[in-house]
Amino acid sequence: GGRGYKSGWQIEKEWEEEQKNKRIKAAMGEEEEEEEEDLPFACLICRNPFVSPVVTRCKHYFCEGCALKHYGKSKRCFSCNEQTHGIFNTATDIVNRIIKAGGNPYKRRDPAQGAADQENEDHKDTTEVSWGYRA
Repeated sequence: GGRGYKSGWQIEKEWEEEQKNKRIKAAMGEEEEEEEEDLPFACLICRNPFVSPVVTRCKHYFCEGCALKHYGKSKRCFSCNEQTHGIFNTATDIVNRIIKAGGNPYKRRDPAQGAADQENEDHKDTTEVSWGYRA
């Protein structure tokens, strides 16, 4: 007997495969596409694209800063007046959508700042790091 059982590593391997396939499907946009349709594109409070988007228990989306500022005035949801209990979770679905679109979900987008500026920033960092090693 005992041949019907899979050993732990086999189960784990299969689980990993499954996760990998899910990720590939998600990357190709095959899965959970319909859910994205009702995701808002802008914060209900500041009416701008999200920065560090958070979601309340009642499924309303805000910038983290806006949510916390509003929470300072009222413990209730800005949108539907539900009690938030101060619970704001990272809105991973919106974060992922912003990343998929090539944006940065944690920075206010400044159209004046071109890609060139970004590159210079990176180079500055690397030179500083290498200086540290020479010392």
